Amino acid sequence: MNIDFVHSQIRGTLAEDALVALEAAGGTLSHDELAFAIGSDTQGTHDAYLELERLGLIGAASYDGVPLNSNGRRLADMIVKSRTNGPDRWDAVQRGLLAWIGEATRNATSDYISTETATAFGVPFTTAEIAQATEFLADKGLVNIVSSLQASGLRPAITSEGRYALHHRGTLGEFVKSGGSSTTYDHSSNVSVTGGSNVAVQSGGQGNVQTVTQTLSVDSRIQILAKVNELLIALARDADPSVRTAIERIQDEAANDQSTVASMRDKALAAMVAAVATGAGQQIVEGLAQLAKMITG
Repeated sequence: MNIDFVHSQIRGTLAEDALVALEAAGGTLSHDELAFAIGSDTQGTHDAYLELERLGLIGAASYDGVPLNSNGRRLADMIVKSRTNGPDRWDAVQRGLLAWIGEATRNATSDYISTETATAFGVPFTTAEIAQATEFLADKGLVNIVSSLQASGLRPAITSEGRYALHHRGTLGEFVKSGGSSTTYDHSSNVSVTGGSNVAVQSGGQGNVQTVTQTLSVDSRIQILAKVNELLIALARDADPSVRTAIERIQDEAANDQSTVASMRDKALAAMVAAVATGAGQQIVEGLAQLAKMITG
């Protein structure tokens, strides 16, 4: 199981809260207890349960309640640590501060500590955390600030890139790493790239060969991984092992932040060939065809 990918699927959802609540309760909660723990109604709790079941994080529910399995425990433990002092905690401070700055004119980022929203996971933000978040947001171009010898983070203002970042599904760190919303132009070769894809272009005079290598953005890889996960769940248990291996190779490639469109396409086509040759079924073949289309656009 790609634990980071699975976490990306439930980050910020009731399913994530349900997973943490189950871990805190020792691994099992009744449906009513789970609903109370995550502050949701019956339908919301049921949807969270179905998502955890789909991702293979819980065992079969019974009258005794909803139980975590080993994968669920491993992810829950990772989330708790991340929320305490890790990427989820850092992102909560950064995102909260960025949203606060974007709402109105502010005098200084240090004022954020006195607001009701300066808290996450039951623990208020500290002065040090807000100072670190200020440095991150300014360094990555998500806000503009004024600093003096006496103070920093004065007159903060959100940038256009910062507004895009607020709508990014993943963490702000992932948004920055993906290239954000920037557009790069190479006028010599007339290539335009948006949304975090990276294109390396060799251009030149007559007789030169132009080579284009396009890597996949974080959002594209997340969508591909979600589709791969669906295929692995749908794949029959008695299917030829070569098909599962071929699909898992796509999964491994998509989890690599240096994966390219060409390498992903090749692995998707290889999986399609294996699926057709071994009679894996129409659902798998059609799913792989959809996956190939997602990769190539």
